[in-house]
Amino acid sequence: MSSLTRDVDGAIAETAWKLLGAVGMSTSTTTAVGIPVDVESALVLAAMSADGRLVEEARDWAVTYQDLIARPALKRRIAALDDAMSERWASFATPLGPWMSGAFPGAERGADSTWSPTRRTRRASIGADPAWSLLRYRAVFGTQARASVLHLLANPDIGRGWTADALARSTGYAKYSVREALDRLAEAGVVRIVRVGNADRFSAVEPLAIQGLAGDPGRSIVDASLVLDAFLHLRRAAVAIDGGGKVAGAITAHTELQAGEHVLGSLHLPAPDRADSAQALATVLSRYVAHSAERLAGVERALWPW
Repeated sequence: MSSLTRDVDGAIAETAWKLLGAVGMSTSTTTAVGIPVDVESALVLAAMSADGRLVEEARDWAVTYQDLIARPALKRRIAALDDAMSERWASFATPLGPWMSGAFPGAERGADSTWSPTRRTRRASIGADPAWSLLRYRAVFGTQARASVLHLLANPDIGRGWTADALARSTGYAKYSVREALDRLAEAGVVRIVRVGNADRFSAVEPLAIQGLAGDPGRSIVDASLVLDAFLHLRRAAVAIDGGGKVAGAITAHTELQAGEHVLGSLHLPAPDRADSAQALATVLSRYVAHSAERLAGVERALWPW
């Protein structure tokens, strides 16, 4: 593996350690991240990292907290992976199969495995820390779309005026599942629907009442699942730069970063500097990818830059 790709993988591993460690995974050091943890994205990042110890501990966490993993959302997260990362996910998920109740996304059925949980991750009470807030909502409302929808709508910073499309993208659920949850919540008087132009927009009628049941959803104003999307773009760009030849690789990487411009911008990562030649572009993009990956590894700074 070449150096830039290795650097990105290191940042992916650091991020996964931090996110999963904040919600109870066994680690040598625990860092408070200050944001709600999207555990499906964090598990995918752990698998992507190819860090053997991290993979072991992340699997152990998945077995321990399997009832709080939203499997429909996880399926949609892994659907975005390229072939190489899909293979890493299958390698991560397959040993989990016998230890999970029901089918686990991406696990190959019938595969032989000698893996067993270490049980170093111990089940604990869900506290008030913002990192646990989405899992707290699932403990109260279940792991279907309803919990994730309410978690977003109860957020005082971003909880107003969502469309069903935006909620589906953010939560990882299919749009029809999100819309069904919204319609049932509207019938119960929990959610308000307002028609704006040609789209319905949804807000919580009483956000504080939802918080009274499931607690503060956290104050992040950016969708934490975007961190996974950003790393996917950065890693593909790194692979292109490392293996595609200086000019051709830089052009491929530039195209990849343009495709991820909205995601990267949402995480306060500006577009790369301009280059006046294809040769210079490789240098500019290499620096940009390395810097952006390092910044994302400080995930709470990416989501709360001030």
